[in-house]
Amino acid sequence: MVDAEHAAHGLHHRSTNFGFDGYGQPAMMNVSASLGIIRWLAVILLCTPGYANSPQGLTTPFVDVVVLDVPLGESRSVEDSEGRGLVLTNRSDQPLAIAVSVLLPSPEQLRGNARSLPDPSWISIKPSEIFLPPQESVTCELRVFIPKEKQYAKQFYQAMISSRARPVNRRGVTLSVELLSRLRIHTNPYKR
Repeated sequence: MVDAEHAAHGLHHRSTNFGFDGYGQPAMMNVSASLGIIRWLAVILLCTPGYANSPQGLTTPFVDVVVLDVPLGESRSVEDSEGRGLVLTNRSDQPLAIAVSVLLPSPEQLRGNARSLPDPSWISIKPSEIFLPPQESVTCELRVFIPKEKQYAKQFYQAMISSRARPVNRRGVTLSVELLSRLRIHTNPYKR
């Protein structure tokens, strides 16, 4: 199976996949030939009225947030510089289904001497599954809880907040869009 990212970037792979023809019989297809077709389908879909504004209309000001003085063993609210949680806005003309989750950063995503957060479950998001009507916004509450252990004191951690959106009630091929927000956390010294 070829994903939209590879098709959009024009990556070609020479391999053969097995599938089924219209009669349920095994069939072979050349993936490199199919990639060209998929790439053009993606261009056509993105140029179709109504489609171009669907998933691309998700925005957030929560881009690169640093939270200082996070105590160990206590739950702490995570807010941007304006005192808000994760604000998501659907700027499209179609409703979106959004899934928000915490991801560990890849080495290329780490910034400012931060280390990857040891456990993504230390960050909670409510709500994490959202139906967002057109031209509406929602604020998700983020909370961080770092266990009270010496090894987590005076650390600078990073996690990525993924906001993945897809259009609702679309038929045929749809593309989902993912916004990645960087969240960096500086923990306090250990206190007994």
